Amino acid sequence: MMPVTIEKYSRPRGLKAENGWILKPNIVSVDPGNGKWSAFYADAGHVYSVNIPHGRVPVTGDRLDDIPGVAQADITYVDWNGTRYGIGEGVWNYATRYPVETFQGSELRYGSDLHIMAIIATIALLRVPSSEPLFLVVPVPPGLMSTVLPATGETVRDRVQHVLTNGQRGDGSGTWTIAINEGKPITYTLKRVIVIPEGLGGYAAYRWTLQGEEIKLMSEDNTRDLLAGRVVIGDLGLGTADKLVLFKGEIAPEELQHATDEDGGLYTHMIQPILDIIVSETGLRHLRAPHVDEWLRRWAKSRYSPDAARVVVGNYQIDLHDTFVRLQNKYADYVLQTLIEPERRKGANAFAEVGGGWLFIENKIRSSYPKFPFLTPLDWQHVRGIPLFELNGYGGLPFAANNIRVHKR
Repeated sequence: MMPVTIEKYSRPRGLKAENGWILKPNIVSVDPGNGKWSAFYADAGHVYSVNIPHGRVPVTGDRLDDIPGVAQADITYVDWNGTRYGIGEGVWNYATRYPVETFQGSELRYGSDLHIMAIIATIALLRVPSSEPLFLVVPVPPGLMSTVLPATGETVRDRVQHVLTNGQRGDGSGTWTIAINEGKPITYTLKRVIVIPEGLGGYAAYRWTLQGEEIKLMSEDNTRDLLAGRVVIGDLGLGTADKLVLFKGEIAPEELQHATDEDGGLYTHMIQPILDIIVSETGLRHLRAPHVDEWLRRWAKSRYSPDAARVVVGNYQIDLHDTFVRLQNKYADYVLQTLIEPERRKGANAFAEVGGGWLFIENKIRSSYPKFPFLTPLDWQHVRGIPLFELNGYGGLPFAANNIRVHKR
């Protein structure tokens, strides 16, 4: 099992700071998604991030004394609200006394204990300095921004803001305390929380630099800015498929109510069918979404190698390559039918790819529209190297930088 590590991105080429860096280390973008939890902050133009799979498992944190020649799983754990949890890649394989806890596919997850823990834990794992109050950028699905929660009468957006700024004790202090790997508890104070629709961070990543300056994404013939007309941000995540429509750089608010397809993510179209196959072939029912998500990520990382699609479940070895291919083709057809074609008929002049779902369908989608512009980080120097599944989280930083530059706030 790999421990959680901090990744440092190279400073984008050409990024300058004649009058100082706009983004201070107390400005943090966090994306506690259905599939991944990630956090980002910038210091002197360099971006630092952590990224871990969604899920936690109650653990004791016990370790054996060193035994020569015998390795032990290196589990990352956090002490949170009186409970110790294991988190990180593959923790569900090593800590099996309790089932892995997830909270996916529901508006009630936003502002829940697991959702807030994901935010504070990723900030602490990133080692964001706690000496100053923090400014946070946090996304929620656009179709849920204005959804009213019956229990509180708040919208999802207001609920997230209220819970985070109210603090752990509910006293309005905005303070939260957590400990990582038996380290000294660290306390963060949240001064301001900006909740944005998912997809907007992706748009910001494409549109602005870390200094908040606009970048024009010119067409191949250099005649038009691909982000200047009707642009659709297609954010394909584990839980939802979100569609954020912008016209001339402005969000189309009338589109928000129907912007989230809660059954449009990888869970419905690939993960749940695979779980059903595992139960049918083995009778084993202990697997959860994080297990399958791990298999799919390994397969994608291998560039869809058949060898990477062989999995072991209990005493069974199962070859899932043909299943993976069949499901990814079906998922591509679903996205074509429900997202791409309807928006093309409405006059979309470009799609911006955001989210890990594109890893499985991008080739088929692009081959279906060889002359239509689909924006991806590989095509643009200022975001090259940022994975699709991290664009929302990373994009909170250029979003904040542009707000500071343009609106002075």
